[in-house]
Amino acid sequence: MEQPVAEDGWQLVAGDDDVPERNPRLRERHLVWQQMVAARSTRSFQDAEFPAGPRAVDGRREDRVGTDVFRATLSEVSHRAGVPEEGVLCRCGQPAQLRRVQRKGPTFGRPYYACPLRSCRFFEFADQASTVAALELQWKRFPAFGDWCVVRDEGFRPADVQQGGVGDCWFMSALAVVAERHDLMSKLLPNLNIGAESGCHEVRLFMDGRWTSLLVDDHLPTTTKQRRPTADGSGLAFGRCARRQLWVSLIEKAYAKAHGAYRFISGGETSEALLELTGAPTEVVQFRDPAFDPELFWARMVSLLQAGCPIGCGTGAETLEELGLVGQHAYSVLETDEALQAASQAGGYGFALLERRVKVRNPWGEWTRREQDELLAQLGAAVVPDEGSFWMNYGDFIRGFAVADICYARDGWHARSFDAEFGGSVGCRSALQLRGSGECWVMAIQPTERGKQVKKPPGYYLNDLSLLIFQETQREPKLVTAAIGGARRDVVSSVVLEAGKTYTVVPLSFRGSSSRGSFVLRLYSASPVQVREEPPSPERTWAAFHRLLLSPEPPPRTLRRAQDFGVGRLVVLEGPAMAVGLFVNFGPVGFLADLKAFGNHAALRTLQGIQEGTRDEHRNQQDAKRQASSSEKRKAKADWRQHHLQVHVPGFAQLLAFVAVALLEKDWEFSLESLDAEQLLDDSLEKPPPSTHPFAPVVLEKRLGAADGSDGLQELEDLELQAALRESALLAAAQSQSGQEPGPNDSDSDPELQLALSMSLADGQAVTEAPKPEKAPAGGSCPAHVPAEDPPRRTGRWMRRSRQT
Repeated sequence: MEQPVAEDGWQLVAGDDDVPERNPRLRERHLVWQQMVAARSTRSFQDAEFPAGPRAVDGRREDRVGTDVFRATLSEVSHRAGVPEEGVLCRCGQPAQLRRVQRKGPTFGRPYYACPLRSCRFFEFADQASTVAALELQWKRFPAFGDWCVVRDEGFRPADVQQGGVGDCWFMSALAVVAERHDLMSKLLPNLNIGAESGCHEVRLFMDGRWTSLLVDDHLPTTTKQRRPTADGSGLAFGRCARRQLWVSLIEKAYAKAHGAYRFISGGETSEALLELTGAPTEVVQFRDPAFDPELFWARMVSLLQAGCPIGCGTGAETLEELGLVGQHAYSVLETDEALQAASQAGGYGFALLERRVKVRNPWGEWTRREQDELLAQLGAAVVPDEGSFWMNYGDFIRGFAVADICYARDGWHARSFDAEFGGSVGCRSALQLRGSGECWVMAIQPTERGKQVKKPPGYYLNDLSLLIFQETQREPKLVTAAIGGARRDVVSSVVLEAGKTYTVVPLSFRGSSSRGSFVLRLYSASPVQVREEPPSPERTWAAFHRLLLSPEPPPRTLRRAQDFGVGRLVVLEGPAMAVGLFVNFGPVGFLADLKAFGNHAALRTLQGIQEGTRDEHRNQQDAKRQASSSEKRKAKADWRQHHLQVHVPGFAQLLAFVAVALLEKDWEFSLESLDAEQLLDDSLEKPPPSTHPFAPVVLEKRLGAADGSDGLQELEDLELQAALRESALLAAAQSQSGQEPGPNDSDSDPELQLALSMSLADGQAVTEAPKPEKAPAGGSCPAHVPAEDPPRRTGRWMRRSRQT
């Protein structure tokens, strides 16, 4: 049953919210299913929300005339679209109005439907009829009795999962590893074969951060041109199951219904499917990451598989035929094994080698490896062609695959989802306070972009999301961990809670808009925890964010870089989908920083708002030529833009300069081109933002103190020492021009200060890749141009070296 909320706002999170007793949404739909079963009318249920037909396949209006839309002229299609037979309705329920695109461009004159009242933002092209492939499919009912059933008495088996004509290998591979756990499968199909004679099946999926119940009928698409023919003769066009079972087809259909059509579940990441099949946090491990440790990952993988955690893996763009792997394809990791293998060398002496092996499975139900006899003889294992599972040497596994997707689905853990809101243009309006002990995962989940053509309002996009987790203290809150997420559907962080302590979870967004809707904060903990919803404090939030940027230990999966220049320092914290820049002024005189940057599929947030930048056609053309001659292909066309920033940083202050957010995580790039700074005589800001604004200047001493640890203090002292020397050099230069001699108390003639400075600079050069700072001239202007270089391309990460154009 649902946990009550105490008078002080605290509530207990105990158990999972994947059952109707703790989830009102599941309870309501489960009652509908019970009513359908109680009617006992054989195959009476027909899903009106997702009717069988072409639109369920491609998400387009059915063309009842049956014209081949690939050959029909625009005038023919648009003429028929003027008076649609099926009656297009907008989201207000009113008959949609037919209009034509008036803006000059590739879609000029194209007919479309829109809301006649312009109130619901409905939009649909009128000439977008169903494809011929969708029209050719035949829908048949598969009653789950007699020869067919939802699942056999033997239960769910990964070997039963077979991919069909939809490009959802990522979903099928995730479903295969989840099928190893009956407790997880019973969440997806809670009724199994019960009530199957009604034709109504209840499937539960974790959609947009909450468990959702979907009712589907047993109408399934079939074809005479089956991509991979099956022995049962069913002709099922899409996902199917061995042994005349329906559980794969029903789950796939419910997933397609949740996203609007089968077409919208083609292409994806295994981690996405694992989250939506389990409701548990997921992690993506990049094998090509410089920080990747094969030994550590082997130990983790063995431990996680023993704990029953589902794991998937995916290949890169290239097809490795010698390993039997298909490029851009998802596989399931089933088990691991290691054993000593006897070996011999010259002279007759023998020794043993530790052989590590990984068993993976192709959701196609086949293995493409040509030469396998030698490996099979070594492993003492066999490949079963029907199942598509095979053993690989661990070294080949790391070489052949690019990523591993880990799902931390633990039996008996406690989970709950809470509604949260974006706070306008910057920040968030929601936060959670926690009390408990043990491991706890925190997830922030946005509504997916998948199927947004029919499921979301026009112009929907993902906001950037990050997480800060504090431990409350008598002084300032202590930052425990953080996750820099960027514009991604979900961001995850974990923390070990100490008994008797209170923690605060604060989500952040730099381009979030309340008009874009809400998101979900989800807790997943090893033991019950107490939770209270608490509005965040903007001042404390941005203070902690500044401390995060200056912390000597960056959050997981991030890199921290520092660039010294004549009058200050630029600190950049980069994550997989976001880069944040912070200026620090250690002197009493303010400076004006002039920064130029280039971004590809990146949005830049500054004090002035979102910067679109100026398109750089030269870089775009160069990128197109490079892609044409390269085997590595991208999904999106390059969209390089130049950004020019001017930032006024007051004396003894730190100031957030920019936040670069990836619009396409896999294809984005960001590089700093040049940086110049000039000291200002007038150090007053014309219109300083309020202290609650993230781009407001902050007094330096207010943000760094004992709470940040000795490392942060030492770094601050070293930088202040450098600032003192720079001021001393400026003073000495001014005195030399005026004919004055430096006095005995001047800093630049102090041997102890010079020794301390040299040690500080040596330490600084050991921890930063930045070039040596240029010496400030006597005039007070300190240019610091970052020279352009040509490093290896780093897709999806902030490039610390700019490239020549």
